[in-house]
Amino acid sequence: MKTAYWTVFAAAAALEFVFVPWFLKAMWPQKTKQSLLLKMVCATLFLCMGVFAVLIAENTTLFAKLMLAGLAFGWLGDFFLHVSSKLKFFVFGLLSFLFGHVSYICAYLWATKRLFPDKSVISPYAATALALLFGTGVLFARKRKMHFGKRLVPVIIYALTLMSMFVTAAALGLRIASSSTAYAVLGGAVLAGGAFSFFVSDSLWATVNFTRLKKNRALKNANIITYFAAQMLLASSILLIVPQ
Repeated sequence: MKTAYWTVFAAAAALEFVFVPWFLKAMWPQKTKQSLLLKMVCATLFLCMGVFAVLIAENTTLFAKLMLAGLAFGWLGDFFLHVSSKLKFFVFGLLSFLFGHVSYICAYLWATKRLFPDKSVISPYAATALALLFGTGVLFARKRKMHFGKRLVPVIIYALTLMSMFVTAAALGLRIASSSTAYAVLGGAVLAGGAFSFFVSDSLWATVNFTRLKKNRALKNANIITYFAAQMLLASSILLIVPQ
């Protein structure tokens, strides 16, 4: 049975390399019904990877369940942000990704507590890194002359949550990579790499959507590629991180 699960998992991962380029072509220069369909196929594939990662690793921990919740919220966010450019859909999409990041953060904190019970769940270094990231983000937004309008408050909340997700993932990834558990380095790298890719993707998304670079196809492509890479890596982390 696990061979069948591995086959589906591998097929979903391989198909991303077919449908993501197809989606990139279909969504430019503007969103269409075809690009929405293709984007949802891509989102369904990374969600499928997460489900079959659970089945392969028999990972029924709270970590796995929270990671699946994060992937599912990502699926919803993909739909809302692509189906319409109206403000209400933007808010629904942002909330979906916000809840997704909260799910990921809870997964990382729970795994940290279970895997490293003798260490602090949130270190002073992580808090410092978060403050530095946010400060850098503010300076970057001012330098790029980003205009958020009515979206300013939700964007700030989302940015802080995204940065918290990245910092907690990086902290957990480093701890796992330096431990003596099986596949430690690979597991830590996949988790931290997924979170970092998400951070890069959303930074590019903000640059594309809140500056005069909306028509920059290279940036948009990089935004989409790093996003789906992030979700694929985070789904794969369920295979490698199984807290007892």
